[in-house]
Parts: sequence; structure tokens; C-alpha cells
Amino acid sequence: RSYKTQRTFGYFVLGLEPRYWYWELFVKRFDIILVGIISDTFVAPEAKAKLVLYVVLSGVCLMGQLMCSPFVDQNAGLADRLEVAGLVIRFMSF
Repeated sequence: RSYKTQRTFGYFVLGLEPRYWYWELFVKRFDIILVGIISDTFVAPEAKAKLVLYVVLSGVCLMGQLMCSPFVDQNAGLADRLEVAGLVIRFMSF
């Protein structure tokens, strides 16, 4: 990794396990894009269908986080536990 690349994209990869360097760049951004698509398009025309899609998306994101645990294991895995807690709250709020 060059210094310029690290300086430009370091925000996205610092704190992640090396094999999950793409997590913030692709997985989390794809999640945000899907939420926007569900919210702002007619993928699901009814409110109930949108809620079901939100629950399914939240569950998939939670399972992915639990299976991968992409953050480094510093401070007893605090970053992974906080991310899981946030995703559980998101899942339960729908």
C-alpha cells in the first residue's frame, strides 16, 4: 500500500481485518443504497411490503456481520459488538 492510497482510503480500511478491507466500501454502502431504493422507488408499492423488505435487509446485514466479524479484535472486539448492537436495534425497530 502506498502512502497516498493509505492517506486517501485509510478511513475506510483502518480498524478492519485485512481480509475484509472492502467491508465499509462495498458492503455497508450497498446496504445504504438498498435502503434508499426500497424507500424512494416503487420496488414495494405498499408500506407493509416496504417494512417486510426493511426487516429482511436488516436481518441479512446482521447475519453478515455476525458471520464475518470484519473489525479487528482490539479492546475485546468492541467494534464488532457495537456494530452488532446497532444492527440488532435496527432489526428490532422494524
